[in-house]
Amino acid sequence: MMEGLAARGRRAGEAAAARAAATLAQRLGEAMPQAHVVQDEAGVTVSGRGLRDDPALRWVGGLLR
Repeated sequence: MMEGLAARGRRAGEAAAARAAATLAQRLGEAMPQAHVVQDEAGVTVSGRGLRDDPALRWVGGLLR
């Protein structure tokens, strides 16, 4: 019984993390059209020139609100 509950919780957590990553990738792409944004199973990767000084990357967690 507990194994089933744990598996269900794990699936729910994985689904929530995937939704958050998709939301973040979409919002980063909208906020920085010059950047290359990729979402995969490892997370979200942003690449491009001049991004280190971009204030939009200071706290990307704010894009999840």
